Amino acid sequence: MAEEKILIADNERKLVFLLSGFLQEEGYEALTAHSPEEAYEKFSQEKVDAVLLDLVFDDSKRDSPEGVEVLKKMKELRPDVPVIILTGHGTISRAVECIKLGAYDFVEKPVRKEKILVVLKNALRESLLKEERNFLIEQIREEYVLVGNSPQIERIRRQIEKFSKVDSPVLIEGPSGTGKELVARLIHLKSKRASRPFIAVNCSAIPDDLIESELFGYEKGAFTGAYKEKPGMFELAHGGTLFLDEISEAAPRFQAKVLRIVEDGFVQRLGSTKKRKVDVRIISATNKPLKKLAAEGKFREDLFYRLQVLVIEIPPLSERPQDILPLLDYYMERILREKRLERKKFSPEALSLLLSYSWPGNVRELKNLLEKALIMTEGEVINPEDLEPFLEEGPQGGIPGTLKEAVELVERRRLKEELERNNWNYTLTARPLGISRATLFNKIRKYKIKKPKQQ
Repeated sequence: MAEEKILIADNERKLVFLLSGFLQEEGYEALTAHSPEEAYEKFSQEKVDAVLLDLVFDDSKRDSPEGVEVLKKMKELRPDVPVIILTGHGTISRAVECIKLGAYDFVEKPVRKEKILVVLKNALRESLLKEERNFLIEQIREEYVLVGNSPQIERIRRQIEKFSKVDSPVLIEGPSGTGKELVARLIHLKSKRASRPFIAVNCSAIPDDLIESELFGYEKGAFTGAYKEKPGMFELAHGGTLFLDEISEAAPRFQAKVLRIVEDGFVQRLGSTKKRKVDVRIISATNKPLKKLAAEGKFREDLFYRLQVLVIEIPPLSERPQDILPLLDYYMERILREKRLERKKFSPEALSLLLSYSWPGNVRELKNLLEKALIMTEGEVINPEDLEPFLEEGPQGGIPGTLKEAVELVERRRLKEELERNNWNYTLTARPLGISRATLFNKIRKYKIKKPKQQ
């Protein structure tokens, strides 16, 4: 295992020599510096794991110790490297100030070997845990990607970056399947709360009689069946983010309880007399226009204005066709990796069909359709006929009244006749009609033409 590198910066050469000696005995690599300038130079040039930093290098500057300025510069350059302050008796208050500036801890002089080793080991252990946490957060971030090249997606990316820097409530609006929870998670992962919990709540799924226990939690014995204490959702999300999905479907009592917590920031478990302060960022999502519901009296207006401080609108996939191909590529790679399937290609006609499809189920439908096609298609190429069974049918032409309706009725009959004449061979059917296979499939869906089961 590589030795951990410790930078010792102090103007007392004897102390530096002693510290360097017993740290090397403990298996550390020691770097030494005797001035603020030398300390910062080595810190910036070497990859050090921790710093032992003298607070006062020059006794004539005890009122404005140089160690404070070096600490500030070190924390700006590498904020995750723990810095332990070495301080004399007369500068304890300054050392406390250094803690506020980001120092890990301080050790009083004369330095005892046992004390410095305990503080150093704790600092290195905490630093390692932070590294592991940051590594895991990065891995999670790689799993949550907002895919697309459309102007709408670029706008949402900018909003995510901006909103992640503040703690204000966010309301995400958009049809089902567009990725509202994905956007919420990205805001959380890019925020200072990334290492804390992200708790997702389906507001429509909580029974009315369980609202208090789910939101606030309960103490042991609070009611029949409460055999042990349970924290509520707000407590579980403390320090992190609470995602209220389908907030428009929340029961009136649920809305009232959420409003109370949002206003005062306290929760009280069932069966307890103690109130607990919670620090939670709230992100809500809805597939219905919440402002309209509030105006109609179907949603609490006071809660609406609490939740919609910042708003992100996600348009349906049909309004951003530029995103279809990037989404297909992205989910193709994920599905192949997760399901261990063989790679397949789309024929030009199949791609044309997908690009012209309305995607009523949005991104969720695209992902599901792609997975089905990869599993069910026998050959190496996915053709329109491999996709057609999984696409939702379009509206059927009505009873002829207008000229348009009459034309559609004739077109439907002709299509059906040609399909039956060619035994449902799509290529042979499309050719005499003078249309592509993709257009043929679109029309089959539009008119709800079904292949007879006996064939």
